[in-house]
Amino acid sequence: MGALPESDLELRKLLSAGFNGEAIAARYNVGPSAVYNRFNRMGISLKGPGSPVSSALPWDIARHPDKRRLTNQAPFRGLRYFLQKRMGEKLSERAELDLRAFLNKVRSGYVLALQDDVGFAYVPREDRDGNLVVRWPTRIREDDPRATLFVDCQSPAEGAPAQEGGRGIAS
Repeated sequence: MGALPESDLELRKLLSAGFNGEAIAARYNVGPSAVYNRFNRMGISLKGPGSPVSSALPWDIARHPDKRRLTNQAPFRGLRYFLQKRMGEKLSERAELDLRAFLNKVRSGYVLALQDDVGFAYVPREDRDGNLVVRWPTRIREDDPRATLFVDCQSPAEGAPAQEGGRGIAS
């Protein structure tokens, strides 16, 4: 088994260069938990409320009173894996299965929405959803830069071309 570098700066450089926890672990021949623990001690969160995936979500799940139930729902797991893959993370076989189920649902005319009564649920795609995989909350500006992470270029809205790098919102 290897060891992480003593310098926090070296790890920060790798993170800035786009390496995720698993890639850093592989580079130094250590387990991913060693990397996550080290970043936590450095005050950098790669998982949980401060993680890049959690920070990208248009909903504040960390403070939701029913957080545990919401984050364990299959549709949310699929969304989380969709974002992780978009951010360059390697997924486990199980995560790939959840992602595939999520994309199958999205590409068959649905988007994921957070509903007060049921939590995360698939709802029929509407024109306003464009090429997004989620129903964008009305309280968040449409030009929010996070929205580009939620565009599925293989699932264009009816009558609207997929737009790489844009929100793909139908006018």
